[in-house]
Amino acid sequence: MLKYAENAPAGTAFTPKYREQARQLLKKAVTKGLEYEQFENLLPVISQYVEELIENRQYLEAAEYLRKIDEIYAPFYTYYFFYYYLNARLNDAKGDWKSAMTYYRQAAAKMEEYFNDLPYRQDREVHRKTVDIYGHMMKFYLDMYQRTKKRKYINRALFFSEIKNTYIFDLVAKDTTGHSQLSIEKVRLKRELERFNNEYQQLLRSNSSKETVQMYEKKLESLRKQNRELQEFLFEIPITYKNYRSEDLDLVTIREKLEDGQLIVKYSLLNDRAYVFCIDNKGTSFHRLPVS
Repeated sequence: MLKYAENAPAGTAFTPKYREQARQLLKKAVTKGLEYEQFENLLPVISQYVEELIENRQYLEAAEYLRKIDEIYAPFYTYYFFYYYLNARLNDAKGDWKSAMTYYRQAAAKMEEYFNDLPYRQDREVHRKTVDIYGHMMKFYLDMYQRTKKRKYINRALFFSEIKNTYIFDLVAKDTTGHSQLSIEKVRLKRELERFNNEYQQLLRSNSSKETVQMYEKKLESLRKQNRELQEFLFEIPITYKNYRSEDLDLVTIREKLEDGQLIVKYSLLNDRAYVFCIDNKGTSFHRLPVS
């Protein structure tokens, strides 16, 4: 419901209603979970509620729930990275960037520790949340770069952007159920291409008008192009940084291999902005672009 409210068109009447209903459901789930000590799967739920509190500047209540998380869950608990991440968000919101950076580092270390070797079939919903977390890390380090102009921060932001994009690829293209969205789209395109091709052959035999034949030819070319692009994407092996530590992203070596006039462009989407990283043999820059 929160996602639905976030994506609703501006000015629609149901946006605040759905957000408030979602908040109340979250609060009720957290309260009942704590009351009945059903801690096993509660941490991601508490975390979502704490994020809502932070976004609404209810910092004292957010800090109280973070204290409860620390009391209930040990640091070796699988999803304890939520605790570090939420502390980072809270300190960032309060303007304590030094503490926020420390907590973001701890969150990143825990996430690398627990997710590098996990089978994809596990924790699909946590994978989705992981995309959001890495997006916040990327934005934090870009903000730090704008405050300080220190190059190390833009390099860290690019690293987290690459990990975020890798998890998105996992979510979309590597669904181990065998019925991913892309696989379904591949079958649909193939059937539509066959259908239009059969109709096109019938048109040629029936002496149809030139305009009708041209319309079918244009549609067939469009379907063939879509099919080629999808095939290329499905067979492409993307560069993935998920199984590497942050220091393995060696931008110096990458820049040394670039000649004058060559440019690598990487981008990452976050809410209503595209964050574009440009790498040449002189350095790395980034730009924020609106997404319509």
